[in-house]
Amino acid sequence: MILFVDELEQEAIRYNPENRCYLCKHYLFGKLLEFARDHGVTQVLDGTNEDDLHVYRPGRKALREYGVISPLAACHVTKTEVKALAAKYGVSVAHRPSTPCMATRLPYGAEINYDVLDRIADGEAWLHTRSYGRRDTASTRQTPWRCRCPAPPGWPCWSPGR
Repeated sequence: MILFVDELEQEAIRYNPENRCYLCKHYLFGKLLEFARDHGVTQVLDGTNEDDLHVYRPGRKALREYGVISPLAACHVTKTEVKALAAKYGVSVAHRPSTPCMATRLPYGAEINYDVLDRIADGEAWLHTRSYGRRDTASTRQTPWRCRCPAPPGWPCWSPGR
């Protein structure tokens, strides 16, 4: 079964406040828990891993509030170990780079809509075609006035007058 949820239906999320991650996880897992209850499921698990416990993850508060279980984190399994296990068992996305939420590309308070997300995705797809095999390094950050593309070490960069 696939549960379709559109986070941007929520005005509180769409206007990208500082607590957007909490609001988004609260909304998503609220819908998932509702679906689970309707189908007789009493426990919901997520993919939080050990590494996630040591970085800023404001959405975890919603998971704790709902009682969502994080077995990978509880067993101290790191992201590297998750990827190694996925590769060992032939999971098709085992070597895919991490993809942070697209909302992180926008400053707090900027409206998130599908046109903006499509522009960001198109820009990042273009960067990936020029990433010299390093798909995990290209991302964009947008403001109302510009799009910034941080260049990782070793990338050939253009600058005026060069």
